Amino acid sequence: PGGGPFPTAPESHAISFVCLENGRAVSHTAVRQAVFSHCGERYHACGLSEVATHPDYRGRGLASELIRRAERYIAALAPDLSVFTCAPERVEFYRRAGWEPVPSACLVGRSREKPFRSDELGLITLLRCYSPKAVAHYGELKQGDLCIELGEGNLW
Repeated sequence: PGGGPFPTAPESHAISFVCLENGRAVSHTAVRQAVFSHCGERYHACGLSEVATHPDYRGRGLASELIRRAERYIAALAPDLSVFTCAPERVEFYRRAGWEPVPSACLVGRSREKPFRSDELGLITLLRCYSPKAVAHYGELKQGDLCIELGEGNLW
């Protein structure tokens, strides 16, 4: 009910999807975008972040519905790929929504001075290819560091 997308602050480069019940936000996810280079190729990437549902509203499929809406939004943007991280126990949830875990890849949200590594946080990187270029380079994308300038202390 009442799902987004709603733009957030322009400097965050995010679109929020929100489920409202009785005027209260009870579930949320955001879609973020960035351009990055990997193995000599430039990619337009989107990622999910800030996926959360209030504990009193869990088990009703609200996050799943917002993620489906967010994925349709991502697909309409025609990015090369979608990449983000999650805790190991959430991998199956995102796999059911179409993302594949790539445990040999590490998402590095960073500023040039201070890399912020997903592997050091115990997170799993998830990937979904959209463009022919990303599909063709899937083997390279699913291994090594995927470094995206997200600013200090930020990670999808």
